[in-house]
Amino acid sequence: MGTLPLFVDTNCLAIHLKDPDLRIFDSTTNISREPGKPDRVVVERAKFEEGHIPGAQFVDLQADLSHHDSHLNFHRTERAGFCVRNRAFRHQR
Repeated sequence: MGTLPLFVDTNCLAIHLKDPDLRIFDSTTNISREPGKPDRVVVERAKFEEGHIPGAQFVDLQADLSHHDSHLNFHRTERAGFCVRNRAFRHQR
């Protein structure tokens, strides 16, 4: 396959979609804001399950890729933790 950038456009994806080394991760997440209430993180796994690119995996941005000891949403996890999680995702298909 060679080396692809981390993010690609739809044309590049279409060209490489059948490549066995390609990994597609969907981490669609929304923030629900209501006046007078704290922001609420909405993980869109259900939308992923309704339909997604064949072979794609869902990755929970908050649970899987964020630092768990931070009081902030989506705080970048430490490098070692990210590498461990990343290896686990790469081997699932």
